[in-house]
Parts: sequence; C-alpha cells; structure tokens
Amino acid sequence: MMTLKIKYRGNFHSFAPSVLIEKANEWFELDTDSPYMLLVSEIKKVKD
Repeated sequence: MMTLKIKYRGNFHSFAPSVLIEKANEWFELDTDSPYMLLVSEIKKVKD
C-alpha cells in the first residue's frame, strides 16, 4: 500500500536476496561475484 500511495509503484516487486560473499556458493550456482545484483543465478539443489 505504501509503495502505491507514496512512491506510485505497483504492488509487485521482484525479490533479490542478499547473501554474504563468503556464503554465496553454498546457496547459488554462481561462479563470479555480483556486487550490484545484476546477475541471475540458479539456486543450488538441497542434498538429500
């Protein structure tokens, strides 16, 4: 509601998680840094 009334944006915004650089390869299939969140990466599969 606030984004619609104050910032004149729609209700939906994409989600960009923040992860410590030291932990990034535990969560994502990413082989390079992305300090400005410009890249899209697959999430690693959970091991059974």
